Amino acid sequence: RRRVIAGLLRGVATPPDATRRREKDRLFATGCTSMPDKSLTTRIRNRLRRDSKRLYWRTAPSDAQRRTILFIVGSQRSGTTMLLDMFEKDWRSRTFSEFSSITEDIPDGIRLKPLDDVCRIFASSGEPFIVCKPLVESQRTRDLLEYFPRSRALWTYRDYHDVVSSNVKFFRSRSVKSCRIVVDGEPGHWQSEVVPERALELIRRHYHAGMSPHDAAALMWYARNCLYFEQDLDMLPSVRLWKYDDFVRSPTTNAYQIYAWLKMAPPGRRTMNFVNPRSVGLGQGVTLDAEIEGACRELMDRLDTKADARSAAI
Repeated sequence: RRRVIAGLLRGVATPPDATRRREKDRLFATGCTSMPDKSLTTRIRNRLRRDSKRLYWRTAPSDAQRRTILFIVGSQRSGTTMLLDMFEKDWRSRTFSEFSSITEDIPDGIRLKPLDDVCRIFASSGEPFIVCKPLVESQRTRDLLEYFPRSRALWTYRDYHDVVSSNVKFFRSRSVKSCRIVVDGEPGHWQSEVVPERALELIRRHYHAGMSPHDAAALMWYARNCLYFEQDLDMLPSVRLWKYDDFVRSPTTNAYQIYAWLKMAPPGRRTMNFVNPRSVGLGQGVTLDAEIEGACRELMDRLDTKADARSAAI
């Protein structure tokens, strides 16, 4: 009991404002654009739930051969933290965020450890449902699915206007630097690791140091989501598209569809009672370069068409 209490105190002792600033700085430095926004009370409640689950499944571990592994991949600023929180509330799950025991043990480490090491960490978990969101490894989605048996992937995306608005609000001109990384082909950086040719050409045509942060954020949205088709993920039944806008408008229905696709019984409705649709449409006033607007619109229409077809098939 003393060890559990001490662990809880270590996890929540930092003042929430300081924690939020530190996490934002860390994400900014790594080029990742997902950021948690949790109060002290929420963090305490989450830690209690997480530790309770861990203790239960440690004493009654599940059959590792029947364990389901889900990767949350796709585009940043698309509700992936909310999605991970939903799965965290499932008593059967163990979740891994972008900074966790499966990522590199280096300052600002956000890349996955070698897959053999990740596999060992998964194997040591007693939970029957593993969920992680290695967004910066989205270009390796096929590799992840081939390496881990019984694994699936949710490719997340969101209306690009809202993504651009959110990105610029929290990270200002960070996407301009991301475009430079892509144009320069910076070695070892996740943003330049795999860039579809059509996305690379578009970024090269529009990048300059003084470019609009909104155009830059839209270009990065385009580059990341092009990877869904570049990897032929639309041909794999183990990959499902997940659109933030649709989910927040009807969270219970969409969550049940996800669990049906996973072939798992859905948890109670309380796991979806934190979803708020007010963030949909906040980017309606965003103005983009005409060519960038056209490219993003065409890609989103293509994603929407594929998502609608997959949903109808369930």
